[in-house]
Amino acid sequence: MSEHNNNPETKSTPGWVAYLFSLVLVIGIGATIYQVGFRAQSRQSMIREEMGTETIKPTIEIIPVRDAKAIANGEATYKRACFACHGMDLEGGVGPNLKDTEWYHPPSKETNLYKLVSTGISGAQAVKGVPMPPKGGAAISGIEVWEVIYYLSSRNPSIEKDAVSNVK
Repeated sequence: MSEHNNNPETKSTPGWVAYLFSLVLVIGIGATIYQVGFRAQSRQSMIREEMGTETIKPTIEIIPVRDAKAIANGEATYKRACFACHGMDLEGGVGPNLKDTEWYHPPSKETNLYKLVSTGISGAQAVKGVPMPPKGGAAISGIEVWEVIYYLSSRNPSIEKDAVSNVK
């Protein structure tokens, strides 16, 4: 009988191995149910996340149509958010004059002005050492920024009108 117990083909699996196998199986099934069922992720998104290739969702910047209404909206937004630093008549103050032909952050193009207004200007780059926060510190949308730029370019002919509207 002792020969029979030493034979690897007839020897039974130890209890702890069967227990460990069962435990791993139950945890694997539970994790799969959790990932797919409770996290509401598709298999493809789980694979992308695991591999580090999550899909990038592009954002599209809307540039409003340049018309009288957009310019009027821009003037109203300017008077609400910009005049404290740049003056009611664009003459400057804490911030630089916006109606002359001198530009401290060239080029004097609408697209460049949009970038400057949207991202702000640091104290080191500011003309008078006073930084301009993004969007002048006001809670305005990208469309309102464009409208302000349209207003500025309607008042200052030195601003190149290079913005191309993509909304009609």
